[in-house]
Amino acid sequence: MKKLFLALFVSVLVLGCENEDSESENLELVGVWNLVHAEYKQFEAGELIWEDVDTPDNLVQYFKFSSDGSFEYYSKFVDEDDADIVSGKYTLDGNNLVLSEGDMEVVFDYQINREEELVLYNEYTMEGYDYEATTVYAKE
Repeated sequence: MKKLFLALFVSVLVLGCENEDSESENLELVGVWNLVHAEYKQFEAGELIWEDVDTPDNLVQYFKFSSDGSFEYYSKFVDEDDADIVSGKYTLDGNNLVLSEGDMEVVFDYQINREEELVLYNEYTMEGYDYEATTVYAKE
């Protein structure tokens, strides 16, 4: 189930558009953000049926946001050999962080706390189940 979120990120991307009003917000986002913890929940008919938490003890994950609007996402479970790496463009649209690669995108609600903590939240449906993911990153 942990890989479900990663698969969603890699496979659910849809083209985004750039917002010029977000230039100052982009500066807060620029840099490397390392995983603090990630919480995943799965629901069926509104009932919670599964939840899990990942930490740096079992998952190495980071985002690197550059001032030119590009990003790199890296994720690797400690006990596995292969890493997931995605590169693309990002834009900010109000409280949404839009990550795009080619003609696909994923949208997160985002919040930056004290310029040192990035919180990403996403709700999605896959294979008849509803999911919620909240991930917290610390700025390097």
